[in-house]
Amino acid sequence: MKKLLILFGIALLFCACKTTEENYRQSYESAVAKIKDKEREGVDSATYNRIVAMQAPKGTIVGNDTVKIITGLAWQAYGEDIKLKKYNVVVGAMKQIFNAKEMCNRLRNAGCEAYVMTDRQKNYYVVAAAYNRKDSAADFLKNISTHIPFKLPLSEPYIYDTTKIYVKNE
Repeated sequence: MKKLLILFGIALLFCACKTTEENYRQSYESAVAKIKDKEREGVDSATYNRIVAMQAPKGTIVGNDTVKIITGLAWQAYGEDIKLKKYNVVVGAMKQIFNAKEMCNRLRNAGCEAYVMTDRQKNYYVVAAAYNRKDSAADFLKNISTHIPFKLPLSEPYIYDTTKIYVKNE
């Protein structure tokens, strides 16, 4: 009888401790909610939404086209063999450098002079091409499907105008 109770207890222990995908999902969503709450700490939701909207790429007229451009302070995080330039065509934005490096290497294998930039918030931007002239970057962006043979993670690639860096005209 005693052995039977012990076996029943062990069986119950193993059955009760199984993790499921649903448990992982709930735990993940809880952690993400806590991070978002911490980011918003002391800021009402209307103000927070305005700040997020201000960080989104804005439509800018370049030549005869309108392209999305974001301006900010960024520096290279990977691919330093290619020099950072002022106007960077961003085709991927990620939170983990590992994913950004993988995409960068994939772009390089496709013939792009790709590298990864990062900003103060530790966002990683995968750059497919970079130029010192806005019109050159806009031309690449307009014809991006001819330069990159695979589907991009961003539905609308954009130009990242890096500020506060010294760039010689080339």
